[in-house]
Amino acid sequence: MNNVSICSFDRPPKNGSWPPTAAYSALERALPGGALVAIEALIDDARRENAFGLLMSLNMLIEFGDAFDYSGADFRRWCGEVGFKRFDVLHLAGASSAAIAYK
Repeated sequence: MNNVSICSFDRPPKNGSWPPTAAYSALERALPGGALVAIEALIDDARRENAFGLLMSLNMLIEFGDAFDYSGADFRRWCGEVGFKRFDVLHLAGASSAAIAYK
């Protein structure tokens, strides 16, 4: 079993390279046909639920100025832009969800 570890991301890129881009490239080399899994306090697509994720998003905005917590729709858009083909969002325990993008 091959693993590719990607660190968490919390703000727009300064160099134009989102972590999904790095993940796609790494998977291309190490694990063709692999998946990117992000475990996060995802906000619902309407940005009205998951109080923990919304408060974390506000905290990141205050701390970094241009950061935010993201929704499943954001994840799908970013990963789709770099070539991932299929997406799932699975609710885990508490405020956490797993956002999954498949090559």
